[in-house]
Amino acid sequence: MTPTETTTILVADDEPTNLAILGHLLSPHYRVRAVRSGEQALQAAVTAPIPDLILLDIMMPGMNGMAVLRNLKASPATSDIPVIFITAMISPESEEEGLRLGAVDYLTKPITPATALARIRTHLELKQARDRLASQNNWLEQEVRRRMDDIRELERQLYRSQKMEALGTLASGIAHDLNNMLQPIVGLSEMALKEADAQDRNSKRLRHVYDAACRARDLVLRIKLFSRDAEPVKQRIGLAALCNEAEPLIRSLVPASIDLDLKLHQGADHIVADASQIITALLNLASNAIDAVQGIKGRIRVTVERVDIGEPLDHTLSDPPAPGPHACLAVSDNGCGIPAELIEKVFDPFFTTKPPGAGTGLGLSMVHGIVSQHGGAIGITSAMGAGTTISLYLPLAPQKEE
Repeated sequence: MTPTETTTILVADDEPTNLAILGHLLSPHYRVRAVRSGEQALQAAVTAPIPDLILLDIMMPGMNGMAVLRNLKASPATSDIPVIFITAMISPESEEEGLRLGAVDYLTKPITPATALARIRTHLELKQARDRLASQNNWLEQEVRRRMDDIRELERQLYRSQKMEALGTLASGIAHDLNNMLQPIVGLSEMALKEADAQDRNSKRLRHVYDAACRARDLVLRIKLFSRDAEPVKQRIGLAALCNEAEPLIRSLVPASIDLDLKLHQGADHIVADASQIITALLNLASNAIDAVQGIKGRIRVTVERVDIGEPLDHTLSDPPAPGPHACLAVSDNGCGIPAELIEKVFDPFFTTKPPGAGTGLGLSMVHGIVSQHGGAIGITSAMGAGTTISLYLPLAPQKEE
């Protein structure tokens, strides 16, 4: 790129004749702005069109050229504008001072047109080169920051994935051993109950044993779902239709004091999934939303819609969903919200913000396991005092061939 007629040069000289000569010389090549004092030069330097170069007479009444240059270099808005001094006579000391203050060159009067044009063009090209370099450096710095952010995000995802895999392996082993121990307890206590007298005091004790063993068995099942040890039975289903079928179950969980709103957009939302596991995930999300709105006029919304993902989503906690069409199942509440420092922990097994005995901390980790088994991703947005939205992104099933 070379300087053109859109390049602006500011000429500051108190002599009208000098302004006319320089204007006549420069106007065929550049846009020229002319002022007759140092004060006017400072004002013009920050007024559009901003000058690309300034020709500045040293000997002007009032504020002379040296004072103008000091002010220009002191301001971040004008410090990068190259300044060429124009003078009839100058001592070596004055020339040294001007260069020390930041002048890039000198032109002596009377002006030699060819010399003036060549020097002006050279300094304009140097300024354009510096501007391009600064722009490229700025772009590189932004790109490095972006890449570093991407690397940190990938490291975070890798760490989380490895942590969840390790926890899943541990949980699977624990669940397997617990299941082996629970099977005879559940089976034998059930057989004993059938044979016992219902009025016998020991029968009631057996019932407690059986009920506790069944609760433990359900807990083992949830651990197995988190650890992906329980294989899903997948089939092609409509997500909105499935949630519509589950509406009575959801409403049975929600107290009458809480408003429940379902927005289920049916059509083009078919996924390949285990229906019972998706319902289990939905009920767990609804249960957490109910807990979040306790003590206020609560609102819970369940939505199903198709989303076309073009870029990784900022709010995904699991591996970001691959670009393409997805069905999104979201549960929102207007509850207490989740502190920012806890958001990444809510899907960890056994993590809970509830009081001791009020929760196992496995509900959301089980949702994480279910979604991962279906090749999906989980997103969460939350604000303290404003509520939380948890979104499940599940890949759409391929179109059926006619």
